[in-house]
Amino acid sequence: MTSNSLFKWMGLGQQSGKPVADNNTLDEGERYFGLENFGNTCYSNSVVQALYFCKPFRHCVLNYPQTDVPEPAALQTINSSVNGNGHAYFPSASTSSVTATSLVGSGSMSSAKLSSRNSVNGQVNGTSSSSNNTNSTNGNTTNNGSSTSTIIEKDQNSINLAPGMEDTLFSSLKDLFWKISTHKKKSGVIAPINFINKVKKENELFRSSMHQDAHEFLNYVLNTIADDVQNYQQKRYAESDDSKKGSSINSDSNQTDTSSCNNPKSTWVHQLFEGVFSNETKCLSCETVTSRDECFMDLSIDVEMNSSITSCLRQFSASETLCHKNKYYCDICSGLQEAEKRMKIKKLPNILALHLKRFKYQEQLQKYIKLTYRVVFPFELRLFNTSDDTEDADRMYELWSIVIHIGSGPHHGHYVAIVKSNGQWMLFDDDVVTQIQEEDIQKYFSDLPGSGSGYVLFYQAIDLDMNTINIPSKDPMEDISYSNGGPVQYASNKKAAPKVVEKVTLGPQVREGELVFGVAHIFASFNDTFVHVTDLSGRETISRITGGMQVKADRDESSPYAAMLAAQQVAAKCKELGINALHIKLRATGGTGTKTPGPGGQAALRALARAGMRIGRIEDVTPIPTDSTRRKGGRRGRRL
Repeated sequence: MTSNSLFKWMGLGQQSGKPVADNNTLDEGERYFGLENFGNTCYSNSVVQALYFCKPFRHCVLNYPQTDVPEPAALQTINSSVNGNGHAYFPSASTSSVTATSLVGSGSMSSAKLSSRNSVNGQVNGTSSSSNNTNSTNGNTTNNGSSTSTIIEKDQNSINLAPGMEDTLFSSLKDLFWKISTHKKKSGVIAPINFINKVKKENELFRSSMHQDAHEFLNYVLNTIADDVQNYQQKRYAESDDSKKGSSINSDSNQTDTSSCNNPKSTWVHQLFEGVFSNETKCLSCETVTSRDECFMDLSIDVEMNSSITSCLRQFSASETLCHKNKYYCDICSGLQEAEKRMKIKKLPNILALHLKRFKYQEQLQKYIKLTYRVVFPFELRLFNTSDDTEDADRMYELWSIVIHIGSGPHHGHYVAIVKSNGQWMLFDDDVVTQIQEEDIQKYFSDLPGSGSGYVLFYQAIDLDMNTINIPSKDPMEDISYSNGGPVQYASNKKAAPKVVEKVTLGPQVREGELVFGVAHIFASFNDTFVHVTDLSGRETISRITGGMQVKADRDESSPYAAMLAAQQVAAKCKELGINALHIKLRATGGTGTKTPGPGGQAALRALARAGMRIGRIEDVTPIPTDSTRRKGGRRGRRL
């Protein structure tokens, strides 16, 4: 936490912001609600605010699946007293306030507010946590009511907005969006208790009180929601097939399946965020060009000192020469040849999420540091690094949301979100909402004292047509396209047999408090991360998963996110077999290569610890090169 933010949190900062309700330039139909921070959930609050003010994404969340839900007007009486489904509403003393919590005035919260907040934190974390760690990062902070405001009692009864998807992360996010968008108040504070509880229940990584990464959380939310939607579509079509046996749609089971429910990239989440880039490799001998297409939900780009987004994207698609030990095997030449490799965007996404890689591992310090380089990001962006067959290569994007990181490293700091609403820029710092000017955005090009730096940028295509986004109708049969005068056929109309889950226990039952050790061999190169768990003797493999098995794109195989997913699966497998503690053997490439583990090594180790595995010895087993290739103690020359 910076000193400037600390002073504002204590009520010593200058407060000159304009209340939302007093601003006639903002959209009257929009809602500006802050989100309560439960100690370390600023990473979640910033991402949720950015996604909420992405109107295409919000539209799809609120309208999927298409069911008969209560009209917003019918819920005004509910919202006026109790906000259901565990989302607490903090009413402001007057409608001209942005939020209800005031951390200024006397310099401290009232006892009623403090006890109320502790009660909320107790429901999420099990214990009462500290109050919000940081407020607005600039001088124009808007108060939210008086310091004597109280929290209306929460009702845990849920309104079922997504039948068939009740116990999913998507349903929790949809309920949160719906509570905000249908509230009769224009502003306030909501405590997203159910959403945070669901996140912690689904992913052990976010259960701890440690500082989390907003980009990893964004990846997790988008991929999980896409999986929830896909599973719901498959379930719905399977039920529809069973109810319409004998119809023409299942008359021929040998036809190719082209239904959208069986296509993992057919969900509206992919249609909004997914793009395709092409890895092109050109042999310098025969000049043959081979390409491989890969999908992405966001683009992670390296940052350079005193640069811009345009220059970073140019570096992202810069040509790389494969030579010496990295020669390319050409099928035409039937041998290793020098080649030129580069990446180009083949399909432009409707919503472009740009992740600035501001955290870099420093070998001298043996830790990650933050790159506080000045990187200028424009309000309008056109991607030039497209392939020749890209449709609408001149597509224009408009900046509408920024996730800001404040702090000096990836393991501590604070996140806030800046969003654009009706032409005005709003700063969401947990439960504090502030209107800022457009020229204030340049403060976040780099880390200035009391400020922060842009970490995740959201650009939306100006020509985005929501009619092209496929939100399945209520009747799944209406989604079937017709080809050659007849309906598209399904490959199979039978329900898949339920999988039999067999749990295996290893050895005798483990007594409470007893540690059963295994050995985790973590090989972290800059191409991939391998997590291999064996028994203490090393003869029996318990689990072996790589980061490349968890992601689709080759460029993400060595990412900390992929290593985290691999380590989580390994930990789950170890727990099934009764192993609750691990000795760690960490290895880098070694030899003539680097002696520093790749970026996934630390992420895998951290994920194992957060998954509840006790960590024993940590040993570096990186091989050290020698002056000779002969075996130790061997004789020179050949034996005759």
